Amino acid sequence: MIDIQQVISELEQKKAAIDKAIAALRETALPLREAEGEQGPARTKGARPTISRRGRERLAEAMRQRWAAKRAAQKVAASKKVTAQRRRKGAGAKKAATKKTGSKKSLEQS
Repeated sequence: MIDIQQVISELEQKKAAIDKAIAALRETALPLREAEGEQGPARTKGARPTISRRGRERLAEAMRQRWAAKRAAQKVAASKKVTAQRRRKGAGAKKAATKKTGSKKSLEQS
């Protein structure tokens, strides 16, 4: 059978090796923790970086230009729409005038 004392001694050797490995990892991780403390905590996943004043000004100017271009495009589209409506309205008025004059002629002829 398996000698229990032998199994226990092997497990204790493995435990000692694991403890040494953990201690070595902690020693190598220690300088990283100290460096983190000097620079501040590491940024979390959801945190956004801060933006400088100059960066905010540039973004604001870009947004102003974007909205100005959008408003200009809307004005052009609106003027084209009005022009098309006027053309349709003018054509309708001509047809109505033709119908009116055509009906007067038919009354005069009868």
